[in-house]
Amino acid sequence: MSSVHLPPELHQFKQFVETRPELINLVRQGHYTWQTLFNLWKERGEEASFWEQFGASKTQTRQSNSDYLQNVLKKISEIDIDQVEKNVNQLMGALAQIEHLSDQFKQMKKGPDKKRFPF
Repeated sequence: MSSVHLPPELHQFKQFVETRPELINLVRQGHYTWQTLFNLWKERGEEASFWEQFGASKTQTRQSNSDYLQNVLKKISEIDIDQVEKNVNQLMGALAQIEHLSDQFKQMKKGPDKKRFPF
């Protein structure tokens, strides 16, 4: 089977559309044709305001993903593991106390214990 070689412009348009899956659905639903979208892309470019309704541009997506990943990595590097462990232990202690209180309330609802009140 021979492979089809797309002109560079069509290849770029294909990559552009892959970043906006909503366009594929709109073409399948008959709202647009591929030719119409290609002509708009060719005339107005990727950064035209028309494309904003279908999501961020490819360059903006890459940049925002990169920024997000850098922020996450920065925050992770700032985590003090000892402090996290201390907080988890405090939370576990608090939960144990709540469980203990809950058990006491359950026993109180059952009625007075004859051993505690012999008279």
